[in-house]
Amino acid sequence: MGAYIAYIWKEWREALRGKGFWLIMGLFALLSVLMLWQARTFPAEQGLKLYLLSLYELEVYLVPLLALFFSAMSVLQEKEQKTMLLLVVKREKPATFLWKKGIAVQFTILPSVLLLKLVLVLPLKILFAFAWSGYLPYVAVLLALWLVFNQMGVAAGAFCGNKMQLAGAAVALWFLFVFAADTVLLYLLPTVTAENMALFSTLYFIDPLHALHFYLETAFGFFPLEHMSRVMKQMVMLSPAAYVALDLAVWLPLLSALAVFAGRRVAQQ
Repeated sequence: MGAYIAYIWKEWREALRGKGFWLIMGLFALLSVLMLWQARTFPAEQGLKLYLLSLYELEVYLVPLLALFFSAMSVLQEKEQKTMLLLVVKREKPATFLWKKGIAVQFTILPSVLLLKLVLVLPLKILFAFAWSGYLPYVAVLLALWLVFNQMGVAAGAFCGNKMQLAGAAVALWFLFVFAADTVLLYLLPTVTAENMALFSTLYFIDPLHALHFYLETAFGFFPLEHMSRVMKQMVMLSPAAYVALDLAVWLPLLSALAVFAGRRVAQQ
């Protein structure tokens, strides 16, 4: 436990000294305020959910890129400063080092995001009919989004050897998940039949952006599951929460394994 605390404390100190962390938190605070100003005319009863869904639909474009850059840069700095090489050669196995590094990154970003969203509660209570039952699904989805792409950034940082490679990898991964995946699914859509619906559904919901957005819409009541068409019932084989849990269970171990694989290559160089 002491080793984990040391990694987390080291990550916090480096984050607080760096400009990237403050830029990320500042962008998030500014985005929330700007959206809040625009949403001040929303009706009090439904305004909270409308505001949160609108805010999330903007954040979903921003979070993956920021998470990828922040966490990948954190790992790359360890490699550039030879800290990672020294640790994996003398004391730590690559798996142990990158596991602790990933936890340290998560415990730096996630509490900070959570704190910002708790501060946001005060103006929301003033403007709308606030209810925690409507706010907590949004916070949970946002934290899950950060969780996945932070871990993806750790894996990307372990693979990349310099900042140019990191920038290219981060932008490529962001483009893949935010734009390219939807383009491929739209291309496949005319070929979907009852026989291959399960495969298409799996491809659609294995994307964390789709699973998280679907969960948030259903939690807010904007997508009532009890009124789905027969085709949609074939498409939605699990509950929204189950899709989110499945995505986390698939992506987090997979990305951790990729980071460990890359770390072993560094140790062998």
